[in-house]
Amino acid sequence: MIVIFAISLCSIVLKLSIFFYSAHRYGQAIDLYTQAIELNSQNAVYWANRSLAHTKLEEYGSSIQDATKAIEVDPKYSKGYYRRGAAYLAMGKFKEALKDFQQVLGL
Repeated sequence: MIVIFAISLCSIVLKLSIFFYSAHRYGQAIDLYTQAIELNSQNAVYWANRSLAHTKLEEYGSSIQDATKAIEVDPKYSKGYYRRGAAYLAMGKFKEALKDFQQVLGL
């Protein structure tokens, strides 16, 4: 019963966070992704989505941290590498960005 409730709660939180992201309310989306991560930290999608919201707010260090966590959770999840590469690119760290983008192509 508790597991079903947690899964349903994660689903609701994820849908709300997507809504706020779509409305360009990135700070609120980050807060909701954080709640989803607290419920299930082993979901790479939550980490990668929060990474993207951080990028939209030009919080590149936080974006890189979240994208790296997404990669740790699921090394085959290409969006983790892509999100981190995009943050590196925005920071002008071209070698790091290229390495992540090449990783995306290799998956």
